[in-house]
Amino acid sequence: MTHSRLRLLPLLALLPLAACASSGDYPSLAIRDVERITGVAEPVTPAPTATPPAPAGPSAELSDRIAQLVDQARTAHDTFAGKQSRTARLVTA
Repeated sequence: MTHSRLRLLPLLALLPLAACASSGDYPSLAIRDVERITGVAEPVTPAPTATPPAPAGPSAELSDRIAQLVDQARTAHDTFAGKQSRTARLVTA
């Protein structure tokens, strides 16, 4: 390219920006009639609900199973706690 053509390159790059600078009628940023709140708003009151019946307690089978699982958990925790101090001593050694 010749030196004169290189000078025109920045001008050609700015040409598309000139279209953005055209003057024109722009819409107003004021609130339109459609955007205004009209009418009356009334709060919605929920329908009265009946109180649900109290849940039934656990069955005897379930109570026994829960007690058995609690005993197993306590035994496992005691075993773990007993081995924990020995393991801590071995790790620090």
